[in-house]
Amino acid sequence: MSFYVYTSFYSKRLRIIFLLFIGCYCLIDTGCSPRYGTAIGRGRIQHVTRQWLRDSVFRGAQVGISISDLTCRRNIMQYHSKQYFNPASNTKLFTLFTGLHLLGDSTTGILYSDKQDTLFIQGTADPSLFHPDFAVQHAVNFLLKDTHRVIVLFNPVNRNAVWGPGWAWNDYAEDYQPERSTLPLYGNVVWCTVYDHQVQMLPAYFLQTGLVKWDTTTGPAQITRLPEENLFIVHPAADTVHIQIPYRVMQGGVSAALLSDTLHKPVLFDPERQLFPDDQQVRWLANVPADSLFRHMMFRSDNFYAEQTLMMCSYRLFDTIDSRRMIQFVLDSLLPGLPQPPRWVDGSGLSRLNLFTPDDIVYVLKKLLSDFPRARIFSLLPTGGSGTLSRYPDLRGRIYAKTGSLSNQAALSGYLLTRRGHTLVFSILVGNYVSSPAQLRNRMGDWLRWLVEHY
Repeated sequence: MSFYVYTSFYSKRLRIIFLLFIGCYCLIDTGCSPRYGTAIGRGRIQHVTRQWLRDSVFRGAQVGISISDLTCRRNIMQYHSKQYFNPASNTKLFTLFTGLHLLGDSTTGILYSDKQDTLFIQGTADPSLFHPDFAVQHAVNFLLKDTHRVIVLFNPVNRNAVWGPGWAWNDYAEDYQPERSTLPLYGNVVWCTVYDHQVQMLPAYFLQTGLVKWDTTTGPAQITRLPEENLFIVHPAADTVHIQIPYRVMQGGVSAALLSDTLHKPVLFDPERQLFPDDQQVRWLANVPADSLFRHMMFRSDNFYAEQTLMMCSYRLFDTIDSRRMIQFVLDSLLPGLPQPPRWVDGSGLSRLNLFTPDDIVYVLKKLLSDFPRARIFSLLPTGGSGTLSRYPDLRGRIYAKTGSLSNQAALSGYLLTRRGHTLVFSILVGNYVSSPAQLRNRMGDWLRWLVEHY
């Protein structure tokens, strides 16, 4: 064999080996099996993300990002992912995880016991009772059909304050911050319609008992409520206005009065006694399917449903309502593998004391898919064009996620289904931004669209 033939032969072999090496490297970099097609590598994602973060909407802000590819079982992007941020309503992902594990198929409804002509009942923190969201309510139907017996209402042991730790006290009359309670009725808000000098209320109890006053001067809102009592101030409205405003629960006394007015019969309140679930004379009556409650909680980011979900779980597990104890149980027993120990103080994310990392949120999103069917989890989260993701209609069926918003804080975490067949689990947490919230959300959408198209 001539020297030329010899070198040509081995040069071809070297070229083949080199090309095979490059091909294997590309597969390793993307973490992909060939059946998923060619996808961009992590280096390209990091480069595009850093360019994206140079946008003026992020100026002065802190940003944390964590992305994991479930299809290829690898992390593809971690940017300040171990740093702590306020997750706002992304906290509800942890509450959802808790409710799915502990509530079973239905909300907890009420406890009850019969004794001759008296029906003893006790709240279990179920937020669905008499709520307009639910057309069929089993516990409510039971109470409505019992037309003859006097009702005596008891309270369970409740270690929760009416507001969560770190909540804004001056938001007491905002519809996103109703009081927490053991027997919520109508969502613990008054549903009001105001037009000119007319007002309608559900429940009608407050209007019928003279707890509504008119003020013809222009007010900050059509209806306000005094901080420490159920006295509502109504201002005339030129156009029809629909408002929800929280009422004061008063440790259960108001719940008994509302229940009496709704059922049209006496409801007595005895705060010193209680029913016990392990008593053979006591029965547990569920109210609505749990998933229907969770869907409302996640689609419109309902703070009240989230808070009461933790309370229902606590009562079911401990016979005591104690959200702090419930949270500690979840962290110790259901989520012991969280990458960084979070500071988790409420169910809704209303508190500015909550601190989670992007890696924590990706972890719980992965756990949701490992512990429950994918179709069920996706059905509980809004997709593009629905719920709190209405600004992303073009991502319908491509994103299933939870938003989070507090002033100067934003979060978006969930699942992305890319065009090349990958399922990405992601979390973006932004702290201390001062730009327009709408512009920030739009830029988040641009980055997610790029991932869907290119990964």
